[in-house]
Amino acid sequence: MKKYGWGLLLIGIAGCSGPPALPNGAMALPEPRHARAEIAAPEDPKGVGLPIASGSIKKSGGPQEPNVTVGPGWSDRDRKDMDALVRAAITEMTSDAFRDNARQLPAKYSKIWLTGALGYDSGERVAAIVSPGEASMSYVEALVIPWRSGWASTRMERDGKLRIRLRRSLLDRWRSANPVVKACAINTMAHEISHTISRDPHRYLPAFTDTGDANADARNGVVASYFVGDLALCTALVRSGRIGPQDVAQCVPVWYEPGGLQSGRCYAFGPDDAVKWPKGRTDR
Repeated sequence: MKKYGWGLLLIGIAGCSGPPALPNGAMALPEPRHARAEIAAPEDPKGVGLPIASGSIKKSGGPQEPNVTVGPGWSDRDRKDMDALVRAAITEMTSDAFRDNARQLPAKYSKIWLTGALGYDSGERVAAIVSPGEASMSYVEALVIPWRSGWASTRMERDGKLRIRLRRSLLDRWRSANPVVKACAINTMAHEISHTISRDPHRYLPAFTDTGDANADARNGVVASYFVGDLALCTALVRSGRIGPQDVAQCVPVWYEPGGLQSGRCYAFGPDDAVKWPKGRTDR
């Protein structure tokens, strides 16, 4: 496992194989395909993560919420919309509905991969860590900046600061009139925000990694960072009225496969389609 001098890189891997078709027959821009990145995970032989800058963790004396702001490099319009997307993702992740939905999922979600140090736990436990955040964990302050060479990543830099790098085209999803496409933007943002939770207040030891330090069983099961994004997406769809609370259990499995987020499916559902996979018509 390589340890890079510039910090810790956690990358969400796009799972689509080509440009997804839009309902009108047009082609959407695909997410960039990423080769699997080696992850300099905190579960390295020394077990020590990178230092967190002083003041990057709020001292609330109890559970914390995500601490994410939009940084430089955005146009005025993009900054406004990115801030709205950040707020929407945090709203879903910290909602009572998010925790309630996690409790109501089937047995498959009783075994979710968190990270090498924590191993497996339940979806209910993952939701408890995220929303509003356990006192034993710390949300590290993060800055959202544009990323031209990739889709989405969260990285601890040499200065002890976390940056969430996002491709500008994520905002095309956020601005969509299609509630499923819009919720897919929330999925990506919530996934990245989940990487801002540290097990240690002084060194960056993520509560959730992706699958770079996971075994094959973990990769083929449910991975916490993707689960957070998927559950936030489906919780947002309930909030918008696109699906009902009873539909969350069939919505969550739509989005993750061992390769990562199945982003092509964001464009697969017409207004009368149930949000489930394989697709089917809704009787609602």
